[in-house]
Amino acid sequence: LQVPKNRSKQEAWNLLEARIQQEGPRQVSTIPLRPRWYVAAAATLAILISTSFWFFNQSEPILIESARAEHRSVELPDGSTVVLNAASSLEYDKAEWEDVRSIYLEGEAFFEVEKGAPFRVITSQGTVQVLGTSFNVYVREGKLEVACYTGEVEVNHTNVLNERLTPGEAL
Repeated sequence: LQVPKNRSKQEAWNLLEARIQQEGPRQVSTIPLRPRWYVAAAATLAILISTSFWFFNQSEPILIESARAEHRSVELPDGSTVVLNAASSLEYDKAEWEDVRSIYLEGEAFFEVEKGAPFRVITSQGTVQVLGTSFNVYVREGKLEVACYTGEVEVNHTNVLNERLTPGEAL
């Protein structure tokens, strides 16, 4: 604050004090803070719904194994069937089956695939893709053998270009 030019500091101070006493204490208006419980409840509900949606849509891959000297028949979600030979295993994701019909195979299996979306058998030595057919896949000790019985099979081997097999052909 600056003192007006025509008054001394003491006069200005006395004038200020007189004004303060004349006006009395100022009333301060307060706005009560209302808790916005409905905003907190909506945020909590949104987090709960998204977490439960994520939790229930997580799926563990389905693993099916056959023991030594055991043949095991498996029906897949689309009606296709797989017969696992001894000491073999397959794995697939049931939650994504309608979009991606992919199986991870170790060992040997015979497939009868229903028509529909592309069907892939993924192995350590290559991938076999079909639309609807029956075929055998053998993967052991770094070796991949594929035999086509009906329909057509496309084999993508890690060391060879793509090969297309028709009934009666093997690779």
